Amino acid sequence: MTQLDTLNRGRSVQEYIDILIWQEMQRIRHETTNAEIQINSAFDYDLIVIGGGTEGAAAAKQASKLGKRVAICDFTFPTSIVKSWGWRVGGSCVNVGCVPKMLMHQSGLIGEYLDKRTSLPFGWFAPESEKNFAISWSTLVDNIQSHIRTLNYERQFGLSYYKGIKYFNTHCEFEGSHTILLTHEDKRMEYITGEV
Repeated sequence: MTQLDTLNRGRSVQEYIDILIWQEMQRIRHETTNAEIQINSAFDYDLIVIGGGTEGAAAAKQASKLGKRVAICDFTFPTSIVKSWGWRVGGSCVNVGCVPKMLMHQSGLIGEYLDKRTSLPFGWFAPESEKNFAISWSTLVDNIQSHIRTLNYERQFGLSYYKGIKYFNTHCEFEGSHTILLTHEDKRMEYITGEV
């Protein structure tokens, strides 16, 4: 896989791709803003999605395009690294699974085939006085965490383009076939209902 910024015209190609993505997001926002939201007064939402990962977000966006009212319930327990409740949209893959694992794997590969142009973001550096490369674990971890925060933000921001999607950063439990109990960070509880 080639990084666009390493090609002669890579940066301009990437900028063009970014413009196309922005235009598509605007088109989608316009379509969903103009979609007629059908109201079924028996339920708060037409669809309740549990989990804000790739599949959950895709399901919510598709339902929104069809004019459905959607709730996404997403929650990440605080850990020794992430001390606060905070939102971390993206599910296990983005936050603790596939993405950090692949970035660490990529760092290992770069360590084998060191290239100064691509090695610095992955924690590899060559001290001025030495010819050998060394790894800075803290740089690697900090850059991976920064990349994950960017992905979280992009997913959270991306959901705001779709009319009819409500994001809940709460722990949730089933309370019946159509009822979900939400527990907020401040321990406040709230019930929401959904047709599906």
